[in-house]
Amino acid sequence: MNFVPEDVDQFTQELCKNWLMKIVSVRELVPRIYLETAFLKCYRFLKLPPEEGLISSIDRLTLAIRGIANPLAAAYARVYLVYKTHQGKACDGFSGVMF
Repeated sequence: MNFVPEDVDQFTQELCKNWLMKIVSVRELVPRIYLETAFLKCYRFLKLPPEEGLISSIDRLTLAIRGIANPLAAAYARVYLVYKTHQGKACDGFSGVMF
């Protein structure tokens, strides 16, 4: 869908923020990483500059993946994060370190 955040009404933006905050409150590391990664496209609904919204979320997820003890699970989580960022074309202007 082609839209800009200005096309989204205030109620939808608040709903999106609410769900993103619920996901962040998940205490288990691995499920939270996968949930946040799956919902990366939802940042399109918010009127945030990329460095505050999507890019900072990708940076935070990259650092959180380092906390996964199992090397195979950590590698899969990294691959999934890369896949979702490229799928959502979120990597434009991304200068963070992935590993």
